[in-house]
Amino acid sequence: LPLRRRYDTFANFRPVYLPKEIAHFSPLKPEIIGDGVDFIIIRELVGGLYFGKKETGVNDAGRRYVNESLEYDEDQIARIARVAFETAQKRKGVLHNIHKSNVLKSSVLWNEVMEEVGTDFPDVEIKHILVDAAATYLCLNPGQFDVMVMENMF
Repeated sequence: LPLRRRYDTFANFRPVYLPKEIAHFSPLKPEIIGDGVDFIIIRELVGGLYFGKKETGVNDAGRRYVNESLEYDEDQIARIARVAFETAQKRKGVLHNIHKSNVLKSSVLWNEVMEEVGTDFPDVEIKHILVDAAATYLCLNPGQFDVMVMENMF
């Protein structure tokens, strides 16, 4: 983590590629793999929980506790959004924004900034998906994904 912060390596690319010819090696059924799988996961690496404030202690009831803060500012989100949109623009033109906005205020801001940055990329379709649903869709229909972007917690 210190190297990430020092060199500001904020974007992590995780390509997922499985050609149809070797789909039989996958634990997923061949009909789910279809013509193969080819997508990229882009994670933000220098904000969020990894770099938020951390506190541990013992509360008044004598129980150990931990408190960690998840913090992003709009500039951090915008720069990873730009990387994701630019990547999607070079591929199939679909960007899946993975979030947890039903629970996390940080994800609400994340979604807002993604939409704002998206106006600079009218040729890229953005789809917002809750992280829980995304995990299910990865198993049921991984071929629908092209570029996925998310914070480092997911």
